[in-house]
Amino acid sequence: ANESLHTSSNFTIVQEEPKGTFFDKAMADAKTSRYVIFGFGLGAAMILGLIFLVLIQTPGVLTTMVWSIVIGIFIGLIGAGHYMSRKSAIWMAQGIRDDREIIGLFWLSRISYVASGLWFVTICCLRKRIVLAIACVKEASRAMAAMPIITILPIIQAVGLFVFCIPWGIFMAYLASSGEITAECMCSLDQDDDTEDSLILLNSTNISNSTNGTAIISDDSTGCGEGCFLYKSFSYSQNTKYAGLYMLFVWFWTSQFIVAIGQLVVSISTAMWYFTKNKIGVGD
Repeated sequence: ANESLHTSSNFTIVQEEPKGTFFDKAMADAKTSRYVIFGFGLGAAMILGLIFLVLIQTPGVLTTMVWSIVIGIFIGLIGAGHYMSRKSAIWMAQGIRDDREIIGLFWLSRISYVASGLWFVTICCLRKRIVLAIACVKEASRAMAAMPIITILPIIQAVGLFVFCIPWGIFMAYLASSGEITAECMCSLDQDDDTEDSLILLNSTNISNSTNGTAIISDDSTGCGEGCFLYKSFSYSQNTKYAGLYMLFVWFWTSQFIVAIGQLVVSISTAMWYFTKNKIGVGD
């Protein structure tokens, strides 16, 4: 938004607004990155997900992956503590840092050592739960392999969300257009004029000039004079603003409801598959 520099009852002088709004820039960025968004974000992500689904069914792959991450975090905390401890000693020996930085880095190294010890104790206490979680992920991957139709569930959810967006967008468009239109005249001021006493005559209204910026003058008439253009904006009542907040709540509630339905479908399907004794006909 424009930043106000000077106000009075007749006019407001503001800084010149940068070219393009946030929405315009966001749409331009989306158009420029459309191949990355729709190519890698949708196509490649689905392919990599299916490959990962096959890999974690291979014996030892998921177990190695999980425990490598757990051990890697432990080693990383110890390594960070050792590095900061040595670095603080080097700074103290060379005298290239002040005492606060040396003491701060020293205690950060001790915090890293303590965090590594707490991590080790936590992993030792939760090792059986980690093994159980690995087994659950393996069974879930087998269920998805036996019921591949689950993989198109996100597409069905996206279609449902799109259908919801049609009436929701119509209501939002009607709500956005229900405000009162305020007409104003916007005139570019002469930036090369260094005199402070110069005046601009606009519909019989004298306004002060500025060395830079733009003047916005409230005006009810249709003509703004030479060098000016008519600027219109919407002003909304308090009830309209509350209605907009309600529509925002409707959007979040409905979208998360669709996501929750997908989670229920996947979880119930996996549970039914797991407790089915004869799995030969499942997925046919």
